[in-house]
Amino acid sequence: MSGNAPGRPTLRSALARVQFRVMLLTLVLAALGGLLSSILVVDSYVREELRLVGGLASYSAEPAIVFQDRAAMREAVQPLADSDGIRAIVLTTGDQRIEVRHTPGDRLIRRIELAIAEALWPQPAVVQIRHGGQPIGEARVYAGFGNLGGYLVVGLGCGLACLALALSLTYFLSLRLQRRIAAPLQAIASVAHQVRVGRALHLRAPPAPIEEIHTLGEDFNALLGELEGWQDHLRSENAALAHRASHDALTGLANRAVLEERLATAIGAAGGAETWIGLLYLDANRFKRVNDRFGHMAGDALLREIADRLRHCIRRNDLAARFGGDEFAVLMTQASGASEMAAIAERIHAAMREPVILPDGSEITCSVSIGMALFPRDGTDAPALLRAADEAMYASKRRDGPPLPDVVPSR
Repeated sequence: MSGNAPGRPTLRSALARVQFRVMLLTLVLAALGGLLSSILVVDSYVREELRLVGGLASYSAEPAIVFQDRAAMREAVQPLADSDGIRAIVLTTGDQRIEVRHTPGDRLIRRIELAIAEALWPQPAVVQIRHGGQPIGEARVYAGFGNLGGYLVVGLGCGLACLALALSLTYFLSLRLQRRIAAPLQAIASVAHQVRVGRALHLRAPPAPIEEIHTLGEDFNALLGELEGWQDHLRSENAALAHRASHDALTGLANRAVLEERLATAIGAAGGAETWIGLLYLDANRFKRVNDRFGHMAGDALLREIADRLRHCIRRNDLAARFGGDEFAVLMTQASGASEMAAIAERIHAAMREPVILPDGSEITCSVSIGMALFPRDGTDAPALLRAADEAMYASKRRDGPPLPDVVPSR
């Protein structure tokens, strides 16, 4: 099949590219949706945790605030501030402000997590501290990263696993779709290419699993069937034309041009080898009287009968031809000598002695005059051999007369 033009994609690559883009867009939208929902869930989780921790801080710090004990306030909320999900807790009462921060230690990751949490949740959760139903202060709780790192790692791992699974399934389905679409079209293109290059009109496109492509293949096959029929018709017409060009229309024998060509070919192939090539030249005696007395239809019937008897008298490898009018010739490319040619001529004479029944029912007896020429004795080329056989035929006609012709070998 001819190569693709530079920059022109194949159907398979075009389908793959479109499917990849659709798959990528779908995955990006799904990932954005999942990310957005995860952010909302995490934000809701963090805010609820801050509210709960704020409630615990207000409950724990209430006695210390009532007694204005700063050390007790710090000790009350320090365990809560040291939890993973808290960045800092600030207690305010009157003109006092106590801030208890989470101690990240020396781990760089913890410091990074706190910095991220400060960027994500800069605003604290504010819970009033009450005593006897009266507000006595506030607890401000600032979110930390907590266990969100592990959650994100697990979520990211699950997301990547799901992404890999989705890619694998999508790739498999994409290949299957490409095979269902591209493979039948490639089969049709392959058949079309072989038809164009090798004229292989007998080929047919296989059935396709998709209805539209299957219909296209069926129509393509029907077109190939019509083209094959036209080609067979043209081949038959050409064969008939070739047969008419090389054969006599009346008798079906080869015409003069074919015999002369075969004779020249045989002489050329013989070269200097000791090969005998025989040529018999025949002329129907008194043929004009048959035409004048019984009409042209009778004359044509007589010529066809002579040709038929001539076919049955010669050997399988010999060639019988009609030269025109009532003249015939026989080419013997594998003659063993004059004696064999004389035997064939005598067989022809014997066959012609049998009566011929004309279309009107009349019976006549027709004889032929035969001249014989032998290569290389009587000529070394086709014109010389034809001339020698023709002269021998007329010599036979003059010597023996038309009723009972005999074979007169050429001298």
